[in-house]
Amino acid sequence: MTEETRKKTFLGFDFSTQRLKALVIGEDYGVLHEADVEFDVDLPEFRTAGGVVRGESGEVTAPTLLWVKALDMVMDRLVVAGVDFESIEALSGAGQQHGSVWWAKDSEAKLANLSSDDFIHTQLATAFLCDSPVWMDSSTSADCRALEEAVGGAEELAKITGSRAYERFTGPQIRKMFRTRARVYHAAKRISLVSSFACSLFLGRIAPIDLSDGSGMNLLNIRTMKWDEKALKLGSPVPTATDLGPISSYFVQRYGFRPECRLRLRSGWVGLSLGTSDTLLLGLPAPAAPTAGHILVGPTPDAPYMALLCFANGSLTRQNHRDRLAGQSWDAFNELLRSTVRGNMGYMGKDSRLRQHDRVTWHSAQ
Repeated sequence: MTEETRKKTFLGFDFSTQRLKALVIGEDYGVLHEADVEFDVDLPEFRTAGGVVRGESGEVTAPTLLWVKALDMVMDRLVVAGVDFESIEALSGAGQQHGSVWWAKDSEAKLANLSSDDFIHTQLATAFLCDSPVWMDSSTSADCRALEEAVGGAEELAKITGSRAYERFTGPQIRKMFRTRARVYHAAKRISLVSSFACSLFLGRIAPIDLSDGSGMNLLNIRTMKWDEKALKLGSPVPTATDLGPISSYFVQRYGFRPECRLRLRSGWVGLSLGTSDTLLLGLPAPAAPTAGHILVGPTPDAPYMALLCFANGSLTRQNHRDRLAGQSWDAFNELLRSTVRGNMGYMGKDSRLRQHDRVTWHSAQ
């Protein structure tokens, strides 16, 4: 078989809030295989609800090792599904935004020396210093105000980073860690976002953060494309879609990937995402400075910047109403919607189970 005639497939992962999903596609973009792991159902030992653990005063985290074990499980499910890993030309993925992973000092050595005879989660059991704060966390209000005051106000911070300070953003989360758990901060080898953490598992070393995902941290200057000078534990950011090199030997030996299989960074943006949170995105030719909503570095050269509007009350709120009104049946829920007049006679409901991130009045970037 020549290189020209060899069947080529591509593998993608989505490390989302409630599950890990994997998808294998062909050169014609047709779906060949799918597999997923639902955190609450498949990994009950981590005691998550909706993929997270809720603490006091608005703290919301996820066990980092949960994501690693989910990867082991989804890889085994791909094996059972009959995936030909040798045909995979490249892999990429997406991760929930803002979540931070805190690597221990010896973690990179562990990544580089994974034994293909064992699962990754058993070998990285001590690689993380703490659970990962995630985008649903709202415990950093004091840190947000401090960040804004340090640069001259919310508007000035928005000019620099594309957003005023938001509780879920990684910058305020890092500041809170430094303020309340200084030992963890000082013990950290590196801090990753969920997307770069996921890439690290396949790469065999800690991957850099891409500019698009990194611009959702309140730490990246969206014009110079560089970190704040104090953000030394993040490594240098790289453009989205950067080719980071070949897959680690662990996956070659354990699953039969070709050593030439490449990894590309992805932060996971689509135009409209109706997930655990609801997110609307719009490509822009130049950055603005909204006092609500966000301007991020775009993932493609066609749209160097993008506006983002995010609402916390997404799928979990819809699911709650489905369970309450339609007997846990989406078909019944859809039938209820179809039975009402489109537009609901002008009536609108408001559900605030989760604290909203953005104000619904921000529409100027559109």
